[in-house]
Amino acid sequence: QDDRAVRNLVRQAEGDGRHVLEIGPGKGAITEELLHSFDTVTAVEMDPHWAAYVRKKFDGKRVTVFQGDFLDFRFPSEIDTVVGNVPFGITTQILRCLLESTNWQSAALIV
Repeated sequence: QDDRAVRNLVRQAEGDGRHVLEIGPGKGAITEELLHSFDTVTAVEMDPHWAAYVRKKFDGKRVTVFQGDFLDFRFPSEIDTVVGNVPFGITTQILRCLLESTNWQSAALIV
């Protein structure tokens, strides 16, 4: 993991500093950095193993993990920022899904 790249990604995220949605947290490297800048993190992880891992890693912190397909995820109205390292195989579908939603103000994505 490149800590500098993670910090730069989170710095690019503009929002009101309250609620961020993370796409595909994996091991939680970006999640951990997001907690320094945002009040709450909502993470959507497809893989049940990684979803359970992130839930356990951030238990008691301000992180909510949804296990499932991001393309089926319904944006909570309080989300203002989207951050993530978008999976290559579904980049186009994720971008279309984001552009169809009006609940967020800014996004910082690695594609």
